[in-house]
Amino acid sequence: MKSFLKKNMSSIIIIGVIAIIGIILAIAIYITANKEEEKFSVNQDNLIQYVGSDETVTIESNIKTIGESVFSSKTKLTTVKFEKKSKLEGIGRSAFEGCTGLKTVELPGTLKTIGRNAFKDCTSLESIVIPEGVTTIEAYAFKNCSKLVSITLPSTLTTLEDGVFEGCSSLVEIKSSSNLVKVENNTLFFNTKLVKYLVSGNAASYTVPAFVTEIEAYAFQNGETIKQMHVGKNVLKIGTAAFIGCENIESITVPFVGLGDVYGDGTYVGGVFANLFSTGMASLPESLVKVEILGGHEISTVAFRNCRYLQEIILPNTIKYIGVNAFMGCSGLTKIVIPESVTYIAPNAFQNCANVLIKVQGNAEGFEPTWMGNVSADRIEYAK
Repeated sequence: MKSFLKKNMSSIIIIGVIAIIGIILAIAIYITANKEEEKFSVNQDNLIQYVGSDETVTIESNIKTIGESVFSSKTKLTTVKFEKKSKLEGIGRSAFEGCTGLKTVELPGTLKTIGRNAFKDCTSLESIVIPEGVTTIEAYAFKNCSKLVSITLPSTLTTLEDGVFEGCSSLVEIKSSSNLVKVENNTLFFNTKLVKYLVSGNAASYTVPAFVTEIEAYAFQNGETIKQMHVGKNVLKIGTAAFIGCENIESITVPFVGLGDVYGDGTYVGGVFANLFSTGMASLPESLVKVEILGGHEISTVAFRNCRYLQEIILPNTIKYIGVNAFMGCSGLTKIVIPESVTYIAPNAFQNCANVLIKVQGNAEGFEPTWMGNVSADRIEYAK
């Protein structure tokens, strides 16, 4: 009897221990699951907050939108996955901005919109496939993704906003079946906009195609080899710092110089070579010695200020107005012809242009008395 009780007692103890271990494991799993859920805040199928620090994140299938800045600056995040049958429709503004370790994202086919700054500063992202169904990629979505080499764009894409690939200095391969997207001569075009000259380009001269009406800001950031640039009259807008990467350029032809507020449009000569909000007014490469202007009605105030390496500037016969200090500090300028169409030159337009010879073809009666700045009178020739 004692032997029987002893054996049963042992069995009872073993069963009890197993039960306790099971309970402990269940509690641990429950706590872990709850902690996992606590990392995400969801409001009506919209992911609005993530407070974890995982390397890999899986987005649940019921999520329709990843909200603004949800994963912003999660530097440990390397991989983003989406559950099967995902309902995701939109990635919000700055959703993954500053995720410097992010390498892999497999976007679901239900996605329609990638928001502004969504993947900005994801400096480890190397390639990404934008799935069919996406119609809109908002401004600066992949800005400064400096290791991004390859991207695939969908045929459904109808809107590609400004600056999507600004600072993508390694971008070589772009695939797309969209009628609006064209990649030729190492250049990405969207509709009539020149978006980006790729790092694979090595042209010594470049002519902007006739169908282009706009050149995006920072478009030629990879144009180190370009020496001659021709931009025709069809181009109506040139973005700030559009040619900032053309460090060896010698001559450029542009359709206009300046459209209104010199601080606002980036179309004057200094503006197309630098971001003027953080650098000097002109910031032209030393190699640039010749600028030819094809059209327009004015040379804006300070349009060429301190462009001291320029030797030759050719003005069109459409110019009527030359602004204050327009050529101030162009100490390398040796000759300029003022077309007959010019009826007004503002004060000190040629201040500190010591070596210039100015040929005036028209009537100078409408010029300000100090239009020549400190250029001596014997350096000015008037038409007879």
